[in-house]
Amino acid sequence: MSQHDYNIANQTFSATRTDLNNALGAVATNNAGNSAPSTTYANQWWFDSDGNTLYMRNKDNDAWVRILEIGATSDETQRFGENIYVDSSGNVGIGESTPDTLLHIKETINVAYSADNFTIDANALLKLENPSTTGAAFSAIAFRTGSGADLYFGGVQGSGNEGAFKFARQGSPDQELLEIAHNGATTITTADNTNTLTLKSTDADAVVGPNLKLYRNSGSPADNDTLGQLSFVGRNDNSQDFTAFQMNAYSTDVSDGTEDGTFRMYAMQAGSQHIVMQITPTETVFNDGSVDQDFRVESNDNANMLFVDGGNDKVGIGQSDPNAFTDNYNDLVVGTHSGSNGITIACQNNAQASLAFSTAASGDSLHKGRIAYDGANNFMSFSTDGASEKMRITSSGQVSLGTSSPVGSSRLFFYASASTPYGLITQNDNTVGSMYAAQFLQNDGSTELGSIKITNTATAFNTSSDYRLKENVDYTWDATTRLKQLKPARFNFIADADTTVDGFLAHEVSSIVPEAISGDKDATETKTKVVVNSNGFVINQDVEEADWIAGKIANDDGNTRYPTDSTWAASKVVPKYQGIDQSKLVPLLVKTIQELEARITTLEG
Repeated sequence: MSQHDYNIANQTFSATRTDLNNALGAVATNNAGNSAPSTTYANQWWFDSDGNTLYMRNKDNDAWVRILEIGATSDETQRFGENIYVDSSGNVGIGESTPDTLLHIKETINVAYSADNFTIDANALLKLENPSTTGAAFSAIAFRTGSGADLYFGGVQGSGNEGAFKFARQGSPDQELLEIAHNGATTITTADNTNTLTLKSTDADAVVGPNLKLYRNSGSPADNDTLGQLSFVGRNDNSQDFTAFQMNAYSTDVSDGTEDGTFRMYAMQAGSQHIVMQITPTETVFNDGSVDQDFRVESNDNANMLFVDGGNDKVGIGQSDPNAFTDNYNDLVVGTHSGSNGITIACQNNAQASLAFSTAASGDSLHKGRIAYDGANNFMSFSTDGASEKMRITSSGQVSLGTSSPVGSSRLFFYASASTPYGLITQNDNTVGSMYAAQFLQNDGSTELGSIKITNTATAFNTSSDYRLKENVDYTWDATTRLKQLKPARFNFIADADTTVDGFLAHEVSSIVPEAISGDKDATETKTKVVVNSNGFVINQDVEEADWIAGKIANDDGNTRYPTDSTWAASKVVPKYQGIDQSKLVPLLVKTIQELEARITTLEG
């Protein structure tokens, strides 16, 4: 045992010498022993031989302080104090007996982290403190690799107890790379055009990618709170900062269950910021600031596929200058004076495609006029006076005016009513001469067969009579005998019982002047898929029953294609009436007069 009470007793020289040697041995071995010395002094050393640990007595001489724990072999970890360890490779552990890095700090801190309320000193595992109060005191950790420039990160003291975290490099030149201010404001600085900030994700999920989240965690959220802002700032030629472009997001409604937001983009124009685009839950608005700003959409081959002239309130499609056209017709201009251009209005095959004209925001004037294509029945209609149909073009090329139901197979059908008793009016605007009101051509498209001409005083009905069109001309036939066979009569038409007229029955004339009669006596024809009015007359044919049923239902404008009291039949036998061209009787009358004159002359002579 190498321990001693350090008290040299009065005794013989040899015993005194032995006592001194024991005292010196105790000092030399730091009072080594498997238990603490029984006699202690302030600042006394003791080496615990069982625990290989060196202790020192405190200044009050009332406790032992652990100084160093020595391993049994040379490659074991050494322990300093209670929590500092140094292994054989030089790794230092604080709170860690087997450090695996040059510095390994480990400590269990039973204080939960709170972003809103925590104490740095109570939670920190490593604390760097620069007690200097001169200037902006800097406490940092430096990194160096090989002969390269050093990198630093640490804190800089600001005013009061405020500080900032900085990450910087030492080089040519020295440069601050990152700053996090005491209030969380973060600045990243770069000296070149590298990618200043990159978000990288290695997640294999196809719907997951790098995510930048601007989050406002307000304790009292309110409508129209600004949730985040992204600004692009530069300097003008007066060394002043200005925001050239800015994007903002707002929580327009923060009520639970009805939340919605708004996104805005601002641009600097003539020294002032204006809203260039706004996206809300219900609309997307360009140029919400109502400034002189154009909007343009470019396609592969057209730089002005869609062009909005903000200064002149005009729109061009494939046209960059709609305002250059006539003032009354330049609100929308389609195409240029190059190639063919057009507009297509697409709809379902059983729906309508329409072009409407409005003179007011409500009532009949909302759709004062309209051009519509009916996909279900394959016709084009033209409407006026509150979208009341005035003209229709069917799929077979029939045109009806004043009615939606052309009769028979006529190409052009005029419907006259009590309020509009005229079918066709032609006005001669020539002061001298005549004009064609109608011209009738042969199937060659050039040879005239007849015409209706008007002057300022008369109307002429003409039929082809050129001698070059005729042969077998006979002037010797008996007109009087034939004329006496005609039976002029007085009668009224069934449809007009109150009017008595003079005329002929077509079948009675057919054997005398057959060229004046069209059709055969008692002829009939069968029409299929017909719509019949309440009077029993066929008003349309080749109509599917489903289309007839749909046609009796009023459309958006309150109009129907067919009368509600009309009927439909798969087929119907109807009369095919004879007609008479009474002008064909004129030659017979003239020849008869000539014959009678000749007889009178003979009788008088």
